[in-house]
Amino acid sequence: MNADSDNSEKTLLSIANIRALLTPKDVETILHDHYGLEAIKIKELNGYDDKNFLIKVGESKQNDFIHTICENGYVFKVINSLDSKDTNFIKAQNAVLVHLAEKKVCCPIPTKTKKGDYFLLESLGSGIHIIRLLEFIPGKILIETEITPLLCYESGSAVADLHDKLKGFYHEGFKDRNTPWMLANVAQLKDFLFAVKDEKRKKLVTSIIEAFTAEVLPKSDKFERGIIHGDVNEQNILVEQRDGHWHVKGILDFGDSHEGCLLYDVAVTMTYLIIEARNIDYGGYVLRGYNDVRKLSHEELKLLKICICARFCQSLVMGAFTISRDPNNTYVMRTSIAGWSILEELWNLPDHEILERWMKIGENFERSRI
Repeated sequence: MNADSDNSEKTLLSIANIRALLTPKDVETILHDHYGLEAIKIKELNGYDDKNFLIKVGESKQNDFIHTICENGYVFKVINSLDSKDTNFIKAQNAVLVHLAEKKVCCPIPTKTKKGDYFLLESLGSGIHIIRLLEFIPGKILIETEITPLLCYESGSAVADLHDKLKGFYHEGFKDRNTPWMLANVAQLKDFLFAVKDEKRKKLVTSIIEAFTAEVLPKSDKFERGIIHGDVNEQNILVEQRDGHWHVKGILDFGDSHEGCLLYDVAVTMTYLIIEARNIDYGGYVLRGYNDVRKLSHEELKLLKICICARFCQSLVMGAFTISRDPNNTYVMRTSIAGWSILEELWNLPDHEILERWMKIGENFERSRI
């Protein structure tokens, strides 16, 4: 068995029971004991396989590493038990956030424990979990607003800005990072296809996996690479209202960041905003926003549709698997509602035709902004 297959098997066996089990009282105790802060209000937030809590704290503190209490509150993040085994990756995530903050990028800033660490390991009823505390950034996530061409455009630009700011950055914690959610690992979906009951959909996914494996992977080493976010979607794009319009403020949750092709980040962003808009054309606004900051090559553009369809497959298949294990997980249900029909429509469009369409949409959007 090769390393990729071994990793996929371990994930398949573990993924169903990896979310942390803890109560608000547990959160309050950990916050006090390890961060020297007193919780006055705790609210659970959405999460795929991590647990997230928004916490408002009192004015007192017993932590020499916290110079000023964040008046907006904090996000108390409990990492799933599988990812909690990779402490080097957590260190890499924190390093990314500190680096971006120094570059004046709006992103969550990690907070140190009383011992001066950016995370801690805690034994809970569900296993050993990494816990992190991040400064909360006020605003809304994109899913809470009405999606617009402007938000799609600015999302593309924000991803391009991330790529520029992370150029040359690296951390050893990314070296051995390998998960089924990486676009390069789309072939691992075969291990989860049993969760998709519709045979027609299974065949569609298989066709896309084969196309990605044959056409994209052999050329991936020639594309520009770097540290990428890995999961820019409607639930971690932060927006704010200015001048009567919603604008992108920042990007949250770097839990899927890794070293990879920059093209993949563009494809992932386009995937989720197309789903959110229920409109394939909205991908053109994302692409234009990205290209206005840094341009994809001609060869990358030719393979963009396949990459987007591959991410559709990851989201839909892994979503089906998660729902089969956790039927009440509404976080993953949203994609499947419209995702399959959009994927079928997109896959049946000739590559050159949809690319020309996206480029034309972007061009017209630019003209409308002048």
